[in-house]
Amino acid sequence: SAVEVKTATPFEMTLIMGYTCGNVGYEAPSKFWAHGGYEVTNGYYVQGTADLMVQHYIDKLNAFFEAK
Repeated sequence: SAVEVKTATPFEMTLIMGYTCGNVGYEAPSKFWAHGGYEVTNGYYVQGTADLMVQHYIDKLNAFFEAK
């Protein structure tokens, strides 16, 4: 989630832009799959994809911070 990314990076401010006008769709974090609903049943990817994407963003932002 955006909160996870914001709290896991060392930047003073991290802005998350998350709307794509329906081009990709919302991917629910794994902890929400058991609850079902629109985000889970209408997602394009398998369970765990959102978690991998969040970790990817965290890793890239941390690497960028270390490189500057």
